[in-house]
Amino acid sequence: MNTGSIRGPKLCRHKRSGNAYAKFNGRQVWFGPYDHPDTHAEFASYKARWLESGRQIPDAAAESTVLSVGELIDRHLAQLKRRHDARWLANNLTRRECAFEPLRTLFGNLPAGEFGPKRLRAVRQEMIARTRKPEGESEADTRPRLCRKEINERVRTIKTAFRWAASEELIPASVSYALDAVEGLRTGEYGTREGREVHPVSEEVFRATLPFMGRQTRAICEVMWWTGARPSEILHLRPCDIDRTGKVWSAKLAHHKTAKHGKRREIFFGPEAQAVLKPFLLRPPEKPLFSPAEAMEEQNRQRSEARQTPPYPSHMARNEAKRKGREFRETYNS
Repeated sequence: MNTGSIRGPKLCRHKRSGNAYAKFNGRQVWFGPYDHPDTHAEFASYKARWLESGRQIPDAAAESTVLSVGELIDRHLAQLKRRHDARWLANNLTRRECAFEPLRTLFGNLPAGEFGPKRLRAVRQEMIARTRKPEGESEADTRPRLCRKEINERVRTIKTAFRWAASEELIPASVSYALDAVEGLRTGEYGTREGREVHPVSEEVFRATLPFMGRQTRAICEVMWWTGARPSEILHLRPCDIDRTGKVWSAKLAHHKTAKHGKRREIFFGPEAQAVLKPFLLRPPEKPLFSPAEAMEEQNRQRSEARQTPPYPSHMARNEAKRKGREFRETYNS
């Protein structure tokens, strides 16, 4: 059987996709984006295992005895960083890392192929134990408590990591299938609590809060109130995104929460929302409608105009020095 040159297979770039691959024993193995540094490290590791096994493709069951649970977590997180954009990572990566923390603590050194349903339930029990109030301590000393829904979500995150590892042939598929047999917690099981219900803000509270907001923040809240749009959808709007040809304005979003599922998202602006947006449409077409840098500039100007003491030169110089050391973004985070 032809196993390649004496030095072994080389990492190649696929022209159409830009991904890296190498041929081991006539089989094409993929390693992710060619330009990503983790791709070359993963190729080197795979090639080393291939050489150690006598120039034979590493068997998934054999690899499971080498790959630890901690290494599986690290590879899965690296894959998420390659796969998703910065906005998704900012909103989701920390939650994944928190879900893996008790798993890494209890079974980080365990071979991944030996992790099964009983050990997964042990990890879940650790999550539950950390959420209970320690006996004999005051209310102020209690640790944060996870609700049942959050615990189930973190267990699903762990299952997803092992499912990914099985799809990459890092562990036997039977490991992932066995973990799927662990059912989620039901109401009241093991003393878990239910999360609080989040209700919409009443119009009375909304109206009473508006006078205490700045011009930009107030406009953002009012547009969301009249359109029902998500904060991320409003914060990144630009004048060029809004179609103002009809009585009802509209904006078709290219980037939104459900775009990855092939969904389309269009926001409609009635007369009330249009009246709120009009003062902000004078900005350059490609600039965001709402700018935190502009909001802070307006706030500083209002505070200067409302001050009671005279503007002494020393005070003005100190304030100017403070502002030079602060740089505010042109767009709000979402």
